[in-house]
Amino acid sequence: LAREKAAAALFAAQVRAAAEHIRADMAARALDVERRQTQVTKEVSNEYQNRIRDLDRRVAALRLRERTAAENPGGAGRPAGLPVLPDAAGGPDAAAGDHGLSLQQRVIATEQAIRLEELQNWVRRQGEVAPPGR
Repeated sequence: LAREKAAAALFAAQVRAAAEHIRADMAARALDVERRQTQVTKEVSNEYQNRIRDLDRRVAALRLRERTAAENPGGAGRPAGLPVLPDAAGGPDAAAGDHGLSLQQRVIATEQAIRLEELQNWVRRQGEVAPPGR
């Protein structure tokens, strides 16, 4: 009987030790996942901020060009009164500069597109971070 009680006590101690080891391992994994998720959030946020700053620079250049064109409607070597051609498309899948939206509407649409793209990027990258137990 004493031997059985000792064996049972040893088994219970082994189960407690194994359970503690599993808890510690799961906590370490959860901490690692949280660290990687935070890193993904920072990286995507930085990329979003960089893209918005780039958009702001491009908008400032467009506004400067529009202001310059308004101050000199004839342009260099062009008689006043002739219509100005719209900007050409930036590539095969890009829209030409004059497509019915004001500059402010284009800025808003571009900001929303950037926001959506970076949100999708964040969701995809967060999904790539393996949760504990996987």
